Amino acid sequence: MEDQRKHLLSEDLIVFDNKFRSLIHEWKENNKDLLIKYSLDNSSLFSANEISLNVDSLIFDKNVPEDIREEIKSLFISSLP
Repeated sequence: MEDQRKHLLSEDLIVFDNKFRSLIHEWKENNKDLLIKYSLDNSSLFSANEISLNVDSLIFDKNVPEDIREEIKSLFISSLP
């Protein structure tokens, strides 16, 4: 998987993607109760049509409340190179 990504993505995108995935994983671990409250504990929360450095590339599941969307957008922005 890592080799495939190196052929398809720039180094900046790979670094960003790794950092963002790590922050999302950490956020989910720290917010389990919140995810359960909104029945999102089995949700991916969002998807992306492409790996991009544009926060607008995130497509949120319809059940994700605005406050969680804003937190994820903040994690996205903090992951930018």
